[in-house]
Amino acid sequence: MVNKKKPFLVLCPMAGLTDSPFRQLCREWGADRVYSEMISVDALFYKFKKNEEFYRFQPAERPVILQLFGHKPKLFFEATKKLAESAYRPDGFDINFGCPAKKVVHTGNGVALMRKPELAREIVAATILAADNVPVSIKIRAGNGDMTALKFLESLADLSWKTVMIHGRTYEQGFAGKADWSLAKQIKKVYPDKEVIVNGGIMTPEDAYAAWQESEADGLGLGQGIIGKPWLFAQIKDYFETKKYADLNLEQIKTVARYHLQALVEDKGESSIITLRKHLAWYFKGFPGAAQWRDKLVRVSTVKEVLEVLDGMQL
Repeated sequence: MVNKKKPFLVLCPMAGLTDSPFRQLCREWGADRVYSEMISVDALFYKFKKNEEFYRFQPAERPVILQLFGHKPKLFFEATKKLAESAYRPDGFDINFGCPAKKVVHTGNGVALMRKPELAREIVAATILAADNVPVSIKIRAGNGDMTALKFLESLADLSWKTVMIHGRTYEQGFAGKADWSLAKQIKKVYPDKEVIVNGGIMTPEDAYAAWQESEADGLGLGQGIIGKPWLFAQIKDYFETKKYADLNLEQIKTVARYHLQALVEDKGESSIITLRKHLAWYFKGFPGAAQWRDKLVRVSTVKEVLEVLDGMQL
């Protein structure tokens, strides 16, 4: 393997998960960059202020990248311009060409755009034009049908995007099967001046190291592997340094949950606690007696209720 500096670690964009409180938590645990949830350019164009929750972020989250999705170049231009001129001017804009969700693909968005390289090119060009020198990146998959990642990138080669995040599975694979991390290495050879981030199938520190060896990527993107384990960022960094890492015990995870609770309430108010339930259930998966704790956690609706369940957890 080529001798090079260690990769930076990225929190991938995940709908319904990577909101501001979770991004803050991941930065605390060692994420070097964080991405927002997918934000509809249509929603930003027609109701910009109403959708502030999706693009609002705290200074402690920086560098933060706002990910946009849609299929109309004009709306990408207008949405990007509004964000670049707003109080929440991000450190980067990312364009989603990789989401395989049926409701996204069936409306011509996400990975569906890999089959329309000319339209994708218009979208990237419009976003770069409106970004006011904020870097623009793209997120893609290994392929969609007969459209491969390398073939897709050919249509964008002369545009001034900065970074590509490549999920090593095809649209047809979804989130199943082995991710082909070597694709990132191939892309880096063709585009040596671009940042390349590899994503897909990184669930453990060992996976992260293997993905880096296979891809020689500039960065590693953590998605599903980070669900319920924001401390995976720290474990990966420890493993890269010492080939060792520690798991968190029950009390340490309870502290993480309390931090997440506090960040959520400060950002969205106590009425938003319902959105925390899924995170709380994931945090305590696998412990003896976890089923009864999780049954209580998916029913909480107040700060008091959350803290009572956490305080009552014992091994």
